[in-house]
Amino acid sequence: MEKISGYYHQKYAEAFADLGKSLPLHLANGWLLQKNIPNTEYYDVTSCYPFLCCQHWDKLALDLAELNEQNVSLTIVTDPMAAFRHQDMVELFDMFKLYKQHYIVDLTSNYASSISVHHQREIKRATGKLYVNVIAQPITLLPEWLNLYNQLISRHHIKGITAFSENAFRQQLNVPGLVMLAAYAQQCLAGIALWYQTQHSTYYHLTAYNELGYKTGASYALMAASLDYFCQQNIHWACLGAGAGAYEKQRDGLAEFKAGFATTTKPVYLAGKILNPTLYQRLSEQTHTTHSRYFPAYRDGEYA
Repeated sequence: MEKISGYYHQKYAEAFADLGKSLPLHLANGWLLQKNIPNTEYYDVTSCYPFLCCQHWDKLALDLAELNEQNVSLTIVTDPMAAFRHQDMVELFDMFKLYKQHYIVDLTSNYASSISVHHQREIKRATGKLYVNVIAQPITLLPEWLNLYNQLISRHHIKGITAFSENAFRQQLNVPGLVMLAAYAQQCLAGIALWYQTQHSTYYHLTAYNELGYKTGASYALMAASLDYFCQQNIHWACLGAGAGAYEKQRDGLAEFKAGFATTTKPVYLAGKILNPTLYQRLSEQTHTTHSRYFPAYRDGEYA
């Protein structure tokens, strides 16, 4: 039986307690997040950040049928490594559309030869200035991680679900399968990368750097060291995620960075399901969003 870890684990879902209540998918073996709809007694349900991981996608419909009528709608992003039949998902959801292409590294391949010439040059430059350690007890670097991540929030004006609280990070660092790598320049911390490892895959969760890290190319040193580490752990797939923003239009800097390491891509889908049509219509009318293309319509503009 596969050991539960990372995004599949209950403790990861519980790290979102600031935002809502974790809901188990008993048959599919995964977790959702139930959130209150502002100014109402009702709820809607979403996947946790960054997407839904579950072991048995063919059982998802049975779990969703058990959600009570207090839940107005469901919105999920699918795991790039998910094993489901596309047609099954189209039939299960009211909306099911391509969201992004995620960058993937096949660690059983000669992945180092696939790294772009630019990235190889940057890795060589960075590793001449930095060394990378795998941190045995990630929680011991919580203060340092918070400092780095708060700098990231300020730099990129991060809001919403990824503006994690200290308590959320404390829980995330204690989730089974969390792997932390830290880059140093002459014993001075330059950056940290967080991954969640499962039996066959590892997911690039979050990274943050300080000014020293940006100057020394810590992102390249950390990614190269991470891929080598997980290869040594006999992990098959490294999932690097996608570019920034709600939808992909053109490659941004983050997408270019990940693409330079990737050996392939896999699609991620955005799915929405109306659980209570009467309430969904009523809330959409109250918020004057009946004709909105956003899902769920009644939350259109809420995160602007």
